[in-house]
Parts: sequence; C-alpha cells; structure tokens
Amino acid sequence: MKEETTMNLKQVIDAPNTLELLAGMTDTQKAALAPELATLYKLGTKGHKDNFKHSFQVLTNGVRIAEENSIPVTPVLKAALLLHDIGKPATRAYHDGKATFWNHEYAGARIGYTMMLREGFTKRQALEARALIAYHMRAYGYSSDRTDSAVRRIITDVTQAAGTTKETVDGVPTFTKLMVLFKADLTTKNKRLKERILTSLTQLEAEANRIMAQDARAALRPAITGHDVMARFGVAPGRVLGEVMRYLNTDKGIGLTKDEAYAAAESILTENGALAARSGDGATSRGGGRG
Repeated sequence: MKEETTMNLKQVIDAPNTLELLAGMTDTQKAALAPELATLYKLGTKGHKDNFKHSFQVLTNGVRIAEENSIPVTPVLKAALLLHDIGKPATRAYHDGKATFWNHEYAGARIGYTMMLREGFTKRQALEARALIAYHMRAYGYSSDRTDSAVRRIITDVTQAAGTTKETVDGVPTFTKLMVLFKADLTTKNKRLKERILTSLTQLEAEANRIMAQDARAALRPAITGHDVMARFGVAPGRVLGEVMRYLNTDKGIGLTKDEAYAAAESILTENGALAARSGDGATSRGGGRG
C-alpha cells in the first residue's frame, strides 16, 4: 500500500521546522512530496551511492551549517540543498559497470526550476535555486593559487545567473548560499579527502569574502561630487579640489551626510586658502570641518 503525506513540498520547505517534519516521515512519504523525488527514490544504488538519502542528508547538513554561522535558513537555501542532485536520474550512464552523472547539475537546474514553479514558489526563488543547483559542482575546480579575478568570476557567475546582482531574494547573498551548499554536499567518508576539500572551501570562502568586501567598498560614493563642490563654492578643478575629493572618498568621508560633506569640503578649501582667495566675490564661511 502506498504511503502518502498530507503535506506538499512547498509546505515542508517553507516550514520553520523542515527537518523535524521530514524526520517524522518515511522514505516513501518523502518521495511522495514531488514526482521528481519519487524518481530519485526509484533510482536505486547500482554502481553509485543512494542519491535519495544523500539529498536529504545534504539538506540536514546545510541547515546545521547555516545555523552555526548565523545564516538565515531560507526556503531557497533549503530547496537548493534538497534538489541539488535532482538531475541525476536523467543523466545516469554506465561505463565499465560504474555509474556516471555527467552534467547532472545543469539537468538538475532545469528540473528544479520547473519543479519550484509548479509547487508554488516565486519566479525569483526558482531562478536563484536554479543557479545554485547549476553551480554546486563549481567548487571542485577551485585551487588555492586561483587569482582574484577567478574567484570574482565564481561570485559573479552565480549571482548573475540567479538574477541577484542588485538585490537579494531573501536577504542572504547568493554566493553565501552557494558556500553552504558546497560544504553540505561534502559527505565522503574518506577523512583525508574530506579535510582536503574542506580546507580548499575555507580558502575559497575567505578569498571570496575579502573580494566582496573590497568590491562593496569600491562601489561606495561620497554624498557629493566634485561638480557639487565647484557649484557650491565657486572653485575650479585643481589640487585643492582633488584634496577635497580624496578626503570624501576615505572611509570616514564616505559616511558623511550631504550637509556634513559640504562642511568638510568648506573646511578643506578654507585651510588651503581657496575660499579666502575669492572672499571678495562674496564667499562666506559655513563652518564645520573634517573633525
């Protein structure tokens, strides 16, 4: 007799206690959550591991990793963790008695996207999960001697594929989710291999965090521009204006409000005699300064 569950996949993924709900289900009940999970369940283990059990283990691992690192466990993250190998049934082939799953990540990305839309997730959620599934094997090509541009390309590729370049889906950056998936998918029982891969992932994460912080800082702009300074104070381009803008682009200057930035600019101009030189033209002092 077929075991059924009254819950659907989206209800389980959206629930704050996803793992507890799944712990109360049998494998056949889990498989009944979606036709694609049923197909994964029926895949068996001939020449390979149990990918059905592995998928739920990765979900468990990922939730634990996210919680340990104070990363919100969002529906997109949980969906990507669970569905990361959903493309394996469609790509399994045998060579000399051993199973291969070439390009299962890309097949899985397409299948997962269709699944999520059908199950009622938003298009933005489905797009991000599709990107995470498509790139979940990317970490295996990383080595510690990669350049900054290579690491930045990993970040950029998955973010652009997810459509989250300008705005996150749920407050958690796409690359942060991808790092959780990378680590959660590391289920090998070979301790040496696991340690080696984990070390590589830790290096990748550190490099990526450094680069993302640098890029975020470089993207910041002061509250006023050089043209604003020239228009307000009647100064011409030159050394002193350059000094004003260098200060406004420092960490302290970037944090100033518009009024504070004008006050700082006036202070620098005054210190350098730029305003005194045009006092006869009606320039007035506004006070303030760099502080």
